Amino acid sequence: MAKNIFLGWFKGFLLGLLVVLPILPLFAQDPSVPLALGPIEPVSLRSFVVLCSDAIESSWAASLIYSLGKLERVREVYLWPEPVPQSTAPKVIAEALRWASLKDMGFVLYVTRTAPGKPESEVASREGSFDIHYRVFRVLSAQEIMAATFSAETPTQEELQNTFWLSLAAAMDTLEAQRRAGRLTIRGVPGSKLFGFTKAPIQLDNTGEATITVEIPGTYRYRAFASGYEARSGVLTLLDSPSVLQLEQPAQSPWYFESGALMGQFGDLWIQRHIGDSFWLGLGFQQYWIGLYFPTQEDLNYSGNYSNYIVSLPLFEPGIQAGYYFKDTLSFIRPYVATAIFLRINTSLLQLDPISFMALSAQTGLEYTIGPKLRPFIELGFRFYPFCDGMYLAASRGGEVRAPSTFIFSDSWYLDIPILRLGVRFWL
Repeated sequence: MAKNIFLGWFKGFLLGLLVVLPILPLFAQDPSVPLALGPIEPVSLRSFVVLCSDAIESSWAASLIYSLGKLERVREVYLWPEPVPQSTAPKVIAEALRWASLKDMGFVLYVTRTAPGKPESEVASREGSFDIHYRVFRVLSAQEIMAATFSAETPTQEELQNTFWLSLAAAMDTLEAQRRAGRLTIRGVPGSKLFGFTKAPIQLDNTGEATITVEIPGTYRYRAFASGYEARSGVLTLLDSPSVLQLEQPAQSPWYFESGALMGQFGDLWIQRHIGDSFWLGLGFQQYWIGLYFPTQEDLNYSGNYSNYIVSLPLFEPGIQAGYYFKDTLSFIRPYVATAIFLRINTSLLQLDPISFMALSAQTGLEYTIGPKLRPFIELGFRFYPFCDGMYLAASRGGEVRAPSTFIFSDSWYLDIPILRLGVRFWL
C-alpha cells in the first residue's frame, strides 16, 4: 500500500492545501458575529432632546437636528414638537426632563436667540447679528451641566447646513452618556451557560431564565452553550432597562458522520458521538478494497510497473476512535487530538491479518467550520503496528524513497510516520 504513495502526489496534495485553506474563512459563518470571547469597549451612545425657543426659526431647528445627527456615537436626536416661549422655558424644560427619563434619553438641550450682548429675555431682531444661547441638562440628575453663547450673523441656507452650528455641535460632542445599572433577563434552554456579561458564567435556572445586573448603555459580546443544543454567540447593545434577551437554541444531535481519506487514497467512514462539550467516541472502519493510485512517469514507461489509477487490497480495518477538542463549537478553527485502535482483517483469508492483526493511531488535527453541519478537517499523525512481522512490513515498502512518510521498525513492531488524513464531518 505504502509503495503506491509517491512524492509527486504529496507535493500536489500540499499545494492543494495551500490553496484551499486560506479561502476556507470566506465560507465561514457571518463575520459580523465574533467568535472569540473578549471585552468590548463600552459604546456610550448619546441621545438628545432639543428644545428651541420661539425665537429660533423652524428651518434653523431642522438644521440643528441635522448637525447633531452627524455626530459619532449618537443614538437619537428628538426635536420637541412645539417652540418654547422664554416665559415658559423652566416649566417646559422640567417636563422635557421627565419625558426624557422615561425614554432613556441622555441630555436635554435648550436653544434660544437674543440681541447681541443681551440676556435671554431680550429677543433679537430677524436681521443682522445676534447671540445664540444654549443650555444642556443631564437627564439622570436633572442638573444643568453646560451653558454657553456664541455670536453669529443671519446665516444663508448653505451655512445652516454646514457651518452655522459647528461650535454648538463640537460642545455636544464632548458629552459622554452616563452609565447606570440596569436589569437584563435572559431566557433560553434550562441549564444553559452564558459567558460575556459578567466575569463568572451565568447559568439559566430550571425555568430557563436568569436576571442579571448590567451597565447601560453598554455593548456585550456573549456566548451561550447548552448540552444537546446548538451553541450561540452574538453582540448585544443594551440601551434600556429592563431588557430581555431571548436565545434561539435549536436542538442538535450529539451524533455525526465522519468520512476521510488515509493519505488521500483509501476512504473510511465513522459514526461519532459527543460526550459533553469536548470529548467524542466513535465506531467505524478503514477500507482498502478501493483506493486511488497516481502512477509516475516511470510507471507509465515500463509495462511491468503498476499503472492503473485504481488500486484494491484485501484489507478491512474496523476500529474504535476517541478524541478531544481544545476549542468550542463556535470557533472557526478547532484543534483536536484523537487516537484509534483497529483490527486488521484480511478479506481474502477471512481472518485477522497474519502479518499484523492490529494497529494503533494517534493524530492531531484542525477542523474548520464552514457551516452549522459541515466541517472539513485535516490530520497529521502516526500509525503503530505492535505484535507484527516488522521485517515483512518494512520489506513491503521496498525502500521506496518517493513516499512522503517514513518508517521505523524492528522484528516485532512497525511505525509509520507521518500519516496524513483529510475529510469532512456531517452533523445529523
